[in-house]
Amino acid sequence: MNTPNPRNVNFLIQFENNHKASTFRTINGVLHFFDRYGNEVLPQNIERSVSYDRENKDPKIQTRITTKLNNSSINGLYELTQYDDVIVIDTNSKETANGKLSICCAMILQFRQEGEAIRISCKERKVRLLEFYNVQGNAELLSILLIANECIVQDGYWDRRPSKNRAIINDSAISLHEKISAREIPIFQNIFLPRGFSIHYASADLKQEVLNKIISTCDKQANEHYVLMQQNKTPANPLNILKYDPSILFRGFDLPLVEFECVTKGLQLQKDSRMYLYGIKTEE
Repeated sequence: MNTPNPRNVNFLIQFENNHKASTFRTINGVLHFFDRYGNEVLPQNIERSVSYDRENKDPKIQTRITTKLNNSSINGLYELTQYDDVIVIDTNSKETANGKLSICCAMILQFRQEGEAIRISCKERKVRLLEFYNVQGNAELLSILLIANECIVQDGYWDRRPSKNRAIINDSAISLHEKISAREIPIFQNIFLPRGFSIHYASADLKQEVLNKIISTCDKQANEHYVLMQQNKTPANPLNILKYDPSILFRGFDLPLVEFECVTKGLQLQKDSRMYLYGIKTEE
């Protein structure tokens, strides 16, 4: 498959009203904004996205990370170091003789800055697999809800203020991410995403940036699990009834991850990529 060309790296930057930002510089790969006197001006919100152009279609988004940090990085990884955990989730659904089967693969990662580089490691050295039966609608959103709930059970909180801040990376329902993360709409039926989580987007189709490669790993693991199911080589873990919807059955597996750790540095895009910075007017 030929790599689409060129790439677009877009930054949507929102400042307070009457801001004085007039220029920017990159310091260790991170964007900083300044007024004409050299004073730093801090944004309220930054969205970084990478896309490629398509003939007679809207650009295809490859990654999109939205942050309320004061700065954003060119390579899009600095933002993820600010989270306690980064959970990458991919869910594949197939129609079978017994109805719809959905297989979720999740990896819990940590992004940590080491000088100008970012170290990515798998926190628990395992991947989490979930099988769902008879999910109507978007099974990946249900996967996100259950993985998030498993995390907060381990943390030991429900209604109290969350002790950790986590990012979830997935490749579906991109138009709903902002409202689900803000708890303006439910993530599944009438259930809201727990506090302390925000959802961001990465696609598996081109695998150029690190997040694209990681979500592709989850996609591959989910497909391999389906093949093993066909060969009756998966554990016979008991099925559970989903408390949110008794018509849905599910079960989970923990699979060992022998090794997953990498160190990445710099921009991961081809030389003819184009970078755009856009300002967003704050609503009065």
